[in-house]
Amino acid sequence: MNKGDRLAEILKRYWGYDSFRYPQREIITDLLQGRDVLAVLPTGFGKSLIYQVAGLALDKLTVVVSPLIALMEDQKDGLLRRGIKAEALTGRIGREQMRALLDNVRFGDYRFLFLSPERLKHTLVRNFLPHLNVGLFVVDEAHCVSEWGHDFRPEYLEIGPWREHLPGVPFLALTATALPETRRDITEQLRLKNPQEYILSFYRDNISYNVDLTENKFQRLGEHLKNAGAAIVYVGTRKKTVDISRMLLEQGIRADFFHGGLPAEEKAVKLRNWLSGKTPVMVATSAFGMGIDKQDVRLVIHFDIPWTPEQYIQESGRGGRDGKPARALALIDSRDRESFFQLLALQTPSMEKIRQVYQNITGRLHVAPGDGEGAELVADIKDMSRQWGLPVYTLYVSLQILEKYGLIELDEQSARLSQVQILSEPAVVYQVLQNQADDSLHWKVLENLVRSGVDVFDFPVKFSERRRAYQWEMKQEELHRALERLKLLGWIAYEPGTDKLTIRLALPRDDDYINMHAAAIRKHMDIKRHKAEKMWEYLQTDACRVRFLKVYFHEKDAAGFRCGRCDNCRRRKQALTLRQAEKQIIRLLKQMDYMDFTALAEHITDRELLHRALTRLLDNRRIGMDVRRMYFLKK
Repeated sequence: MNKGDRLAEILKRYWGYDSFRYPQREIITDLLQGRDVLAVLPTGFGKSLIYQVAGLALDKLTVVVSPLIALMEDQKDGLLRRGIKAEALTGRIGREQMRALLDNVRFGDYRFLFLSPERLKHTLVRNFLPHLNVGLFVVDEAHCVSEWGHDFRPEYLEIGPWREHLPGVPFLALTATALPETRRDITEQLRLKNPQEYILSFYRDNISYNVDLTENKFQRLGEHLKNAGAAIVYVGTRKKTVDISRMLLEQGIRADFFHGGLPAEEKAVKLRNWLSGKTPVMVATSAFGMGIDKQDVRLVIHFDIPWTPEQYIQESGRGGRDGKPARALALIDSRDRESFFQLLALQTPSMEKIRQVYQNITGRLHVAPGDGEGAELVADIKDMSRQWGLPVYTLYVSLQILEKYGLIELDEQSARLSQVQILSEPAVVYQVLQNQADDSLHWKVLENLVRSGVDVFDFPVKFSERRRAYQWEMKQEELHRALERLKLLGWIAYEPGTDKLTIRLALPRDDDYINMHAAAIRKHMDIKRHKAEKMWEYLQTDACRVRFLKVYFHEKDAAGFRCGRCDNCRRRKQALTLRQAEKQIIRLLKQMDYMDFTALAEHITDRELLHRALTRLLDNRRIGMDVRRMYFLKK
């Protein structure tokens, strides 16, 4: 069987497809010939299929470096379902389990090993990997290696040196979006050798890009989701996933929530219900959908503004994977601009603030310059925020930056969950609750504990008091008091958790070390600000939205491009342009002094166009809005 037939046979046997999409076969052929490849392929294209077919054709071990545990485990499970031996080396396993796993991979004819970039630094991995008959080395989400990428992770810089340990092994770098600067960084940092480059446009013509400027995002969200079919709603916080999914349920929309803090079993149930269509709408944080092969998503809504065009493209690209029409929609209102840039300021602290955080840590530890490596500070981040006069968000981002540049290590696992176990027999508890006339809060909490699962009768169950309090519609302090009351009455064993985290000095105290990295940190902050500003410009542009994004990604056909599908392209076919609407608003406010949205809508009946015009005029400070939400001309 020749090489081409062999690839076709693997594709048909394991995936059921009759043919490859360009340039899947071309990339696989390059890899089989020992060439390095850099591939920028749109979300939903089938990047994982490339290295999986190539790995099977090579008949050796394929090592895949990926930043997300959930994605690694999902890919591993998919291969196992196809009868292909695969293993994932995640951060959840201990040293002895890791050794056993690596032995299995070494001697058990495994074909794929997934691991995080952090695991590459582990002594066991460094010792084992060169002896595992590696035939292909894959770096997924390769943009993470570049400071120009939208999700730079310094631990990705540890990948490049592996070229020396794996001579002759081809490297495949994969990402969905990468600016030219990012592509140069990927090639340099991963030490790719004259890589073949395959750069496809992010744009898929079955997706229409839209922005809805509204005064009531919650109402509009429900309107868009009515009869929308399978959909994803992206929000910025875990709390919002719960809030918005609950609101949608109240409107009769079958929705659920998903975020990284959920137990694995709960995630699996929610994902299964969404994939099967039992729960068509998933309200989620950004990582949801990565590597998940759901073909029929018809609508992707961003309720909160993403931070970069790259993030927006990756997430919106999770719609319409079946090639049928899908919509990407961003919801914004008049308050979003202020909150977006306020949060951006918190996300991009100055060098002075970052330096202050480092000095406060070393000061709290009482370590002298040159000393203190391994010293640990166990603290509550809210307490530190109050004591050091820094917003919690800014403090946490500063800690992450200090960790990225190797000065400290953060151990957030030291934030211990609460534990509870019901001590009485189920029959006794059921009978007491059934006959209980007292409506005290602690009985309600006991009833909720019973409903949370049978395991709570058998052994201590860990849980987040903050999340349970929210789900059970009470304050966290009330839940804590109720649990203490049940413990006092002898119904439960209860051990409260803690929100503290451990900060460990990774190096001896060196007040000058941070200055060595000051330029790199400032550059990183500048890039974050630039990308966020471009994201906001995208939301406000009256040009073709696809053209705007093509210009951002330096695509050759950007000049004069018109998709004909986005809201701006469709709006051009209407009689009233955005500029004309702005002029009409100015004219009306000259006549009336103050007008609210409803009054203006009597004159400009295209409400979406009216929202856009008002937002543009507010941004350009040609009009203002008072506390009554009345618009007026600026003097």
